[in-house]
Amino acid sequence: MGSEISNFIMVWSSVFGVAKVVPKGLDIMLGVVAIIGQILLQIEFELAFKDPYLSTSLQDFWGHSLELLLGIFALLAKTLTRAELETQFKDPYRATSLQDFWGRRWNLSVSNILHPTVYKPVRALSARFMSRKCAPIPAILATFLVSGLMHELIFYNFGRVRPNGQALCFFLLHGFSLSVEIVLKQLLNGRFRVPGIVSGPLALAYVVLTSIWLFFPPFLRAKAEVKACTEALAFIEFVINHRLVNPSDLSCPYL
Repeated sequence: MGSEISNFIMVWSSVFGVAKVVPKGLDIMLGVVAIIGQILLQIEFELAFKDPYLSTSLQDFWGHSLELLLGIFALLAKTLTRAELETQFKDPYRATSLQDFWGRRWNLSVSNILHPTVYKPVRALSARFMSRKCAPIPAILATFLVSGLMHELIFYNFGRVRPNGQALCFFLLHGFSLSVEIVLKQLLNGRFRVPGIVSGPLALAYVVLTSIWLFFPPFLRAKAEVKACTEALAFIEFVINHRLVNPSDLSCPYL
């Protein structure tokens, strides 16, 4: 219970801190509500996960969905209060290259985790055996390798279907593609640049097509959309009626 109390204190500290730097009025009130909602939602999930009767599959679903929900609350709070909060995605549709997409715009929380834990150590180690210009390449490949293994585990956790390596291949392919892009930029050294209006759509098309080829099939094979629907219904039943229901006993009326 101590962690929940400390989180609650953090909520009000954040609220009063924001109130000192943003204008008063309706927008600040709504923004504070959004901030409170973000933290209280996290507390609610932490309390729920400690319930020994809560199904494992329900924990799985909300473990994957929590980041998206908190990102929505963070975006709402940022919009209403004009306070700078960490965002999960930064206009990925405006990416001008694979480097821009993966490094600056897509799933920034994961990037912020993998950069200091995988990328920087591997780059420092590689710099002992190769030039500083080449050292980032093994670090990029290692980072995408770890990300691919993480996604294989997530997909297995969804459907308990034996992994076939498609998700891993997707991330290794993008790690290799990103490495080729960086090497070409270094070789050209600014002498030739593809306009963003051309490189952007090409990069996004590459991401979409390879996702359809390698990333989405594991989801479909595990029937993740059906599981997500039944687990959402079970969670709604838990929140509204305080009744624990096994998602496997439910059917999704929308699929």
